[in-house]
Amino acid sequence: MASNTSYLLVCVAFLAASVNAAPLKTALNLAQREVEYKPVFPKHLPFAGNGTCEEAQYDPETETTRVHCLGPKIPLARGQTTNVMTLLANPYPFGEEVVVINQTAQLVDENLRPVPLSEVYVHHYVSSYHFLLGNGAELRGSFTRPPLPSPYAMIVNGTEVDNMRLRMTNIQLINTDGLVEEHRKPCLECWCRDESLASAHPEADDDQDDPTHSTIAPATGKGSFFCCSNCTVSPPADGVEPAPLNYQLQYNVSFRSLLPQEPAKQVEMIGFDASGGRIEYQIDVAKGPGSIHTQAIETTIDHACPQKEPFEIVRCTAHQHFGGACADMINLETNETICTSCPIFGDEPEVPGREDGYVVKIADDDLTPPYVIKPGTRIRVQSKYDASVPRYGVMGLLSAWVAGLPSPCYAPAVRSSNGVEAGVGVGYDNAASGLPLGAQPHLYHFGYPLDHLDEQPAATKPSVMVS
Repeated sequence: MASNTSYLLVCVAFLAASVNAAPLKTALNLAQREVEYKPVFPKHLPFAGNGTCEEAQYDPETETTRVHCLGPKIPLARGQTTNVMTLLANPYPFGEEVVVINQTAQLVDENLRPVPLSEVYVHHYVSSYHFLLGNGAELRGSFTRPPLPSPYAMIVNGTEVDNMRLRMTNIQLINTDGLVEEHRKPCLECWCRDESLASAHPEADDDQDDPTHSTIAPATGKGSFFCCSNCTVSPPADGVEPAPLNYQLQYNVSFRSLLPQEPAKQVEMIGFDASGGRIEYQIDVAKGPGSIHTQAIETTIDHACPQKEPFEIVRCTAHQHFGGACADMINLETNETICTSCPIFGDEPEVPGREDGYVVKIADDDLTPPYVIKPGTRIRVQSKYDASVPRYGVMGLLSAWVAGLPSPCYAPAVRSSNGVEAGVGVGYDNAASGLPLGAQPHLYHFGYPLDHLDEQPAATKPSVMVS
């Protein structure tokens, strides 16, 4: 994902951390300074601006700190789609490690009104998981996510997160206010007009703002966030098109100090893509009512980050779109289902967090006790969707929250001139968006893609993906 040119105004948080990791009582983000940002992203996405954080609020009873933050204002007219880069502010204390209690996120307007998905659809927002867990339409499900059980912890180093590259966040929004109902599916699935847009080279097509895009059936049989464009809306009742409204990503974090000698177990993430590295895939043939399409890969649990000792899987979290019917991780050596994570669909029209028919939450699978797995264990990761109708641009991502990784992974992504090799571990930031890798990145395994479980593995590579 990308910024457009070099930009200034980078927020930097300053905090004089007290000795022995004393509880935080000082305001964060006390100052801002201008530095030159030299983007490494593709050049087709504009930069929307910088976020801000309020003064940190410390609760002495719970010894926790809470910080409320907002991304920059993103203007959207009815039916408009936007895909931008933002630089979010750092809510964490410079010079200290903290234990994250929770992170919540939602889309609000400039009056801080929660905006339902039926008004503005959050296709995705993506950044480093060491800063903010990425999400899509299910973002408000974060409000009910329980903290990790002790001694497991998401530990954030405030100094590392101050690196602006980790806080560069891509967000894609689709304003569906007034959307013509028959165009809702092609609009939200981002149907592609032609192969150039369906490829990983969106800059090759200079007409992505064509408002008639979503009214055309995908002759390519594809949908992709690269193809998202303005959608067809009904004319306003009074004949006067309202002015665009401003929308913002609101994110809040709660954390506590990491105490000296605390026996906390750091949790990292290893991600898996059931499409074998394509990130998105297509279900272009309907199989009839009640049918299920399964997309899968087979790989080793630690292929991207080889380990020498057994480690623990604490939690699994999927990411799926409309029609998602759960993602599973299976131990092929024992035929055990390690974990299953499923989308939850809303049932109340226009109620934020419960929007009828939308994915409003992805249910985590918390493993109690954690699942202990040996290095080199063969696994299958599979993504299931309702196949009663064709579906385009779907995703089947599964993140394993793991603890006890003594062998760190600082290696950069391995790429060939043709894209990503099958079975090569690639950092999440690189795989999805071309972002630079940070220390111990959110890893993705790209194994051999299996279009259906009863078929043989594909050839040596998954479909080509170019950053």
